[in-house]
Amino acid sequence: MANHCPVGYFKLHPLVVFAVDQPPLIQAVLKALKVKVIADKAGTSENYPGQYFKKHTGETMQQYIINYKLKLIENRLLNSNMRMAEIANELGFNDESQLNRIFKKYRSMNPSDFRKAGGRLHALV
Repeated sequence: MANHCPVGYFKLHPLVVFAVDQPPLIQAVLKALKVKVIADKAGTSENYPGQYFKKHTGETMQQYIINYKLKLIENRLLNSNMRMAEIANELGFNDESQLNRIFKKYRSMNPSDFRKAGGRLHALV
């Protein structure tokens, strides 16, 4: 697999980029990105992976996971006809309103407006 990312994607590990286009893998990747799972696999305390991650990336694991999920949401909004409830379910949100709140908090517009604007943030503001 090529080691490049399509326009608009984070420069992530190739497995993560591949997972964006493979719905059955998304939940496995998101599950694996939980601190407890990583700590258990590495045989460390739950604090160590977070400290290591922050030291080497400059952001917390939680920030990274949120940004990753936001990119997945953007991908679904722009490249599918999925309804918000379907996207929320696929990405492990409690419901559509939680997805809407998170997206609006970090992107300053709701997902429907983002989709209508073709991915141009603030285009409808």
